[in-house]
Amino acid sequence: MLQSQLASFAWSDMEGKAPNRLELFKHLLAMGFSAQLIRQLIEKMPAQYQAEVAVKWARSALAHNLKCADADREVMDRGGIFALVGPTGVGKTTTVAKLAARATMRFGAQHVALITTDSYRIGAQDQLRIYGKILGVPVFSIQNEGDLQLTLADLSNRHIVFIDTVGMGQRDARVLAQIDMLRTAGRPIERLLLLAANTDGHTLEDVVKRYRGDGLSGCILSKIDEAVAQGPSLDVIIRNRLKLYYVTNGQRVPEDLHSANAAFLVDRAMRAQQIASPFALQADEMSIMQAAQAGWL
Repeated sequence: MLQSQLASFAWSDMEGKAPNRLELFKHLLAMGFSAQLIRQLIEKMPAQYQAEVAVKWARSALAHNLKCADADREVMDRGGIFALVGPTGVGKTTTVAKLAARATMRFGAQHVALITTDSYRIGAQDQLRIYGKILGVPVFSIQNEGDLQLTLADLSNRHIVFIDTVGMGQRDARVLAQIDMLRTAGRPIERLLLLAANTDGHTLEDVVKRYRGDGLSGCILSKIDEAVAQGPSLDVIIRNRLKLYYVTNGQRVPEDLHSANAAFLVDRAMRAQQIASPFALQADEMSIMQAAQAGWL
């Protein structure tokens, strides 16, 4: 009760002393950004910034902190072995096909290979094999760590290899086993975490926490076309200091794969269309939410 009361007092104090910061707080909260990230931003915002100037400053600060990689240089040109990991249903197999198609067009099919570890889902391997057949790229199926080591040894002459891993919930005990298998494969494997933009921020935060481990190079943001609010996914990427390589916005292979651009993504998040939602807060309910969150902690 004391924590809730103190949080409510702090909100009222901000409303009286720094109304410009309060308005920016409300605006960013409506865009889906977390209270933690917003607090860090408004603490650094110059006191004289008001209204549109404050929003413009926030947009610039967010874009500066969203670390986007030069994906074509760091993935395609550099080459290596990349394993796409993440929960079920985030689009790993389709994204692997998109990456393989881009690499094939750039280097030729003889320099690209695909590996699948997904022997659980019905038709999962067949799906990747169909993509491989279309591209003229070999697809190898592995069952365990030994198979992976032997297969990678045989593919040492390939410029780039993509691994489609088994999708599993972030709280599945097998996640750690998967990380260990990739870490002890005999050759360095860079893991790219797929995050679905249409997932709520609480779940995305948990996914990053569970999948992080050693060897996580960065992430790919999928399904940005399905997300009502872009703020939660960008918030999780910024706060966890993940490097963003690509974004995907559809099922077409390889058209719907794009290099990440911080300015574009932040602008998209800040211009999110406000729709009538039962989860939207009214102005006088903001302090209640802040107090409630403080009480949960």
